[in-house]
Formats: sequence, C-alpha cells, structure tokens
Amino acid sequence: MTMASRRPEYNPDRFNFTKNVVDYWSQKGDDPVAMVWNPPGAREPGDTDSFHFSHFSQRARQVAVGLRRLGIQKGEVLLLVSSKTPDWYEVVCGAILGGVAICLCSSALVSSEIALRAQKARASVFVGDAEQVRRFVAARKCRETHDAVRQIVQIGQSAPPAAPGVNVYRSFLAGINPQQVNVADFKTESGDVCLLYFTSGTTGQAKLVKHNQVSYPYGHIITGEHWLDLRPGQMLWNLSDQGWAKSMWAFFGAWSQGGTIFLDAHGSAFEPERTINLLHQQPITTFCAAPTIFRHLVTDASKKLFAEKPPKALEHCTSAGEHLGAHIVLEWYEMTDGLMIWDGFGQTETSILCGNYPLVPPRLGSMGKPLPGVPLCVLNDERQVAHPFEEGDIAVRVSDDGTGLFRGIFEGYIHDDGSVVRPTVTDKEGQSWYLTGDRAHCDEEGYFWYKGRGDDVIISAGHRIGPAEVESVLQAHPAIRESAVVAAPDEQRGSIVKAFIVLHDHPGDSTSTVRLKQDIREHCLHRKAAQYCPQKIEFVDLGFLPKTVSGKVIRKELRMLERL
Repeated sequence: MTMASRRPEYNPDRFNFTKNVVDYWSQKGDDPVAMVWNPPGAREPGDTDSFHFSHFSQRARQVAVGLRRLGIQKGEVLLLVSSKTPDWYEVVCGAILGGVAICLCSSALVSSEIALRAQKARASVFVGDAEQVRRFVAARKCRETHDAVRQIVQIGQSAPPAAPGVNVYRSFLAGINPQQVNVADFKTESGDVCLLYFTSGTTGQAKLVKHNQVSYPYGHIITGEHWLDLRPGQMLWNLSDQGWAKSMWAFFGAWSQGGTIFLDAHGSAFEPERTINLLHQQPITTFCAAPTIFRHLVTDASKKLFAEKPPKALEHCTSAGEHLGAHIVLEWYEMTDGLMIWDGFGQTETSILCGNYPLVPPRLGSMGKPLPGVPLCVLNDERQVAHPFEEGDIAVRVSDDGTGLFRGIFEGYIHDDGSVVRPTVTDKEGQSWYLTGDRAHCDEEGYFWYKGRGDDVIISAGHRIGPAEVESVLQAHPAIRESAVVAAPDEQRGSIVKAFIVLHDHPGDSTSTVRLKQDIREHCLHRKAAQYCPQKIEFVDLGFLPKTVSGKVIRKELRMLERL
C-alpha cells in the first residue's frame, strides 16, 4: 500500500477535521475502529470497548447542536479539562464541527490556574469530568476576578451534577437525533479559530497560542503519515496528558490516516509494569511516549518484565517533548530485538517539524531531518542560513501574510488586548522566519543536531555549550536516572557547567559520593571535549527538579538557585 492510498487527499482551503476526516472514515464501507477504550477497573484484555468512526461522527452532530442550544456560538471558546475518556474526543469533534474554539488544559493544573485560564481565554463554556467541575466551581467562588463562563458541562462516568446548574453530558445530548442534523448548517473557514493552548513555557507566564482550522488539524497529517506511520487497522497508544499539545498530535495524526487510538483510563502516575502489561495484552502497533517514559522502560527491572511479557503487536515507537539521548535508543533497540525509537521535534505552536522517520535513515543522537513540506533551517546570528556545523536558531520560513509556505504553524500569540501576533525575523533576502527558540546545527547531509533552548545555552570561556548535549552524555552513565544542566557563575570563565543529577541509588557515604562524582566526570571526558564536563555536580532527589506540566525541566529556576 502506498502512502497516498492510505487516506484521501485533503484540501486545506476547505478543511474541517470532523467533516473531512471523521465523516470520511465513518462512511467507508468497513467503518474502521477509531478507538479502543480501556475503562476504569478493566482487568482482562477483553474488557475494552471499541468505538468506530461512525460513533464519533454521530456524537459530533449531537454536541454541535447541544452547544448551540446552550447559547454557545461559532467562535466562542470552550475550555476542556478532563481525565482520559471517549467523551473528550466526542466534545472535540463536536466543537470543531460547530466552529467553537477549544482551549485544552492539563488536569494536573491546580484549581486557581484553571480558573485563571478560563478568564484569560475568555471561555464561554467549561467542560470537564466531575472532579474538574467541582474544582472549577470552587475556584470561581474564591477568585476576585470574574470569567465569562455561562455554561458548565460535566462529562465522564455517570454521576450526578457536581454542582447546581451543571449540565450532565448524557442529559445534554438527550433528544438530539444525529440522523436529523444537517452538517451543512455548520460552516467553518480554514482561517477560523479552532484551538487555543497555553504554552507551558520555561520562562515567565504562559502565553496563549492560537491555531485555526488548518494549522493543527491539517498540519498534523504529516505527523500521522510519516512519523507515526499509521494506516487503517493499526493502533496508536500515546502516553500524554489530555491537556498537552501532544494529545492532539496523536488525535489528528492517527485519525487522519484512519488509525485507531488506544485510550487507557488509568490517570495516575506512570507505572512501567502497567505499561509493559498493556503492550503485552493489547494489539498496539505504535507506541509514543516522552523520553522520560522510555528511560523508565529500560531499567533492569523493566527489561526483566519485558522479557517475560513481550509486546503483542508493537512495530513502531516514537518520542517527542524533550531531547532523546542515543543511549536510550540503543538500549530500547536491544531490549525489543530491533525496534527503533523515532525521535520527533515540534512545538505547541507548530505541528511536527523535524524528526527521524522511516523514509530517512536514522542517525543516532540527531533530530533527524525536516518532514516533507516543512521549510526548516538553522539561521546563524547574522540571520543567514547557517553553514554545516555552524550553530544557530531553528527557524521555520513563513510568508508575510501567514499563509502559503507551510500550513502547520500557529497564527500567533493572543495578547490581553485581543491582538494576535506571531513573532518573526527577516533575513537579508527579506524572507520571514519564525524562530522556535531552540538552537541546533546541521551536518553536511542535512541532519539537525540539538543544542538546547536559546536562553539555556551556557557561555563558558567563550565556548557555547548546549545543556542537552551534556545531559545526553550524562544519561549514558549507568548510575544516573535523570539530569539537568545549567550555567553556574564563575569569576574566571564567566560561567561553568553545573549538573543537577538524580541517581538510581544514592551513594552511602561521603567517600562514595566523591568517587562517583569523579567517575561521572571521567565518563564525560571520554565522550566530549573538556568544556562539556560538569565542573560542579550536585546529587538531588527526583522531586527536586522543577518541571512544567508537560514534564520539561525549567532550567531558569535552577539557574536562579545558582545565583543566590
């Protein structure tokens, strides 16, 4: 089967994900399975529920009509915070059909943060499971500021309303016959707002990202086709919070190809044993998780369990969200008898931009190459395309009017006054570029090599040092579980490399500690130039490293500690 034959040719100029993707697959002769749901309390592999595309097509019609009946009009904002449930996908499909903008937030946020986001996003309707509804209602009562929310809808497992005046989802849908809904009554344009995201960010307050009906829904077709490498009959399990942008990478990417999403109701902390068991029990063909997850899956204990319970159908693995070290790829390759981890790079602001994917021979440790159709390059400090091995900013070329060159990029950040601005720079030829904020270099064959965030780069005695490069080397040491590298002030060199390290097992006494630090330094010196070797090492507990809700280390806070 060729790439083109997996799916129809979607037209970005007239694109609505629910109409053009969900409805398309629902009308195929076999109506493929869109989701396999592992509900709370499921014990056996057969306890799962299957939902076909026709189910979500019909639910989308009901949700779109239901929102209208609640007085929610096209262009208004729906704030969605929920645990993993098929209802989440039904609401998203219905909102997209009706042109209602969706603002997704992580369930890990505290109540006050959710209420603040409802206010900043100017949400008209709040949708969440019973727990999130209770938290939201309580937070509203405590806040001095007021949001614009007029309606609250409670989704998830059957339960009475969590507060007075709350619309229970099943009742909300009652009396709406999807067969009598005319989808032609719901019209959207490609430039209409579709998604809003608050960036997790490593500095300052979260910014509000605006995506239209094309930039994420259409932009992630290449994610599903080339990176996830999906087709009908294949099943993707994506391990991420429903409020993270990565959940939409999987949603848009998988369904655009007619693939199946595996959804596990388990919402507590990651458990390697549970993950290995599910891969063993379920016909999951594609597994996507953050590098942190893969680090937990290549421990000695996980390897032992993996050997006892090998995956049932696994054939493709991907990772994104932070830099993935080559040693993790190699350990996973050996552990799975030949499965690669295909690393991908993108942002909340963009679809996937660059990655290792089946059409490109992988190069361990690299970010891979730009995906088909992505105008990506490295710009040097003079705003010219960098020469091979010259470090610079990862940049996406954009057109002045925000259209044309590449569809998978956001419209801009929404400011408090309602204006939308996408920051760009102009090169010497007058071309416009969006800078991702990440640093890299390209080799002579066009592979990208990650250096770190622009504001995280360490300048030591004139050397520019990307923290991700040092962390990648550290991560290959058998004693190290996780690390974070920042600049520490130094009178002679301006800055030196400081490593905060989480160990698998803490050394028992001060002598063992000193020896282990020296062993780690020697490990680095054997693999990188001397300037990359941490001059300062501090062993910390796992909970010490400050992280965003998506799991990225906030190096700014660690740098501030060094300046105290």
